[in-house]
Amino acid sequence: MMDMMNWDWMGYGAALVAVVMIYAVGWWLSQPMVAWGRWVFRLSLLALLAGLTLPAFVINDLVRALALLFPQLREISHEPSASVGMHFLLFLLISALLPFLRLDLKIPVVLAALIGLALATEFLQALIPGRFFDWRDVITNLAGVGLGLVTRLMARWRSASVT
Repeated sequence: MMDMMNWDWMGYGAALVAVVMIYAVGWWLSQPMVAWGRWVFRLSLLALLAGLTLPAFVINDLVRALALLFPQLREISHEPSASVGMHFLLFLLISALLPFLRLDLKIPVVLAALIGLALATEFLQALIPGRFFDWRDVITNLAGVGLGLVTRLMARWRSASVT
C-alpha cells in the first residue's frame, strides 16, 4: 500500500513538473502577442493542461461546482475516451490561436509543437491515478490540431486572395 502511495505522489510530481515546463514554454511563446491574445492563449493553454492532467476526482468536483451554475453539466466518466469532445475542442482552440497570434512562426514549427503537446499531455495522464493514456484521445487531439491549423491556413489564404 505504501509503495502505491509513493508511486502516486511521484506520478503527480512528475506530471506537475512537466505541466509547469509546458506552460512556461507557452508563456514564452505568447510574449510577442498582442495583450488580449496573449491572455486568451495563456488561459486556453492553462485550461488545456488542467483539463488533461488534473486527477479525475478534482475534475468531477469542479464539474459538480459548475453544475450549480450550468445544470446541463454532468460528471466526467472515469472511462478512457470519455471526454473526446473536450480533447478536440481544447486542441482546436490552441491550434487555431497560436498561428493566428504568432504569424512569425512557421506552420511546420507550430505543427511540431502541437503534435508534441498532444502526445505529451496524453503520456502525462498515464502518470496520474484515475487518468488513462489512450491512443483514441491522441487521435482526437491531433484531429483538433489539424482542424485548427486548416482553419488558420484557410483564413490566411482568404486574406491573401482578397488583397
